[in-house]
Amino acid sequence: MVKTGRWHPLAERLSRWARIRLLKATLREWTPIEVARACGVSRQAVSNWLAKEAYHPNDRNASVLLKLAWRVDKKRVKDILRAEAKRYSSELRRIGIAF
Repeated sequence: MVKTGRWHPLAERLSRWARIRLLKATLREWTPIEVARACGVSRQAVSNWLAKEAYHPNDRNASVLLKLAWRVDKKRVKDILRAEAKRYSSELRRIGIAF
């Protein structure tokens, strides 16, 4: 299993959409079995994350995916995180919180 370290606080705030995008970015260079081993889950769990709307990586696994995806494609991870920040900003403005 991969240690999550500095990535965990960020991973806690990621949407399902971002978690799946990180998984897909990681799968560009890692096999589903390698991802499963790194996350400490079964290959079937990784398949479920991709195929089933009700499943997604938990916070710890999202931390692992952030770390792995960063190794694969830093630009793509930055794009995913920017999109998440934009989404949060939009939601905050919608409820009347601007900064």
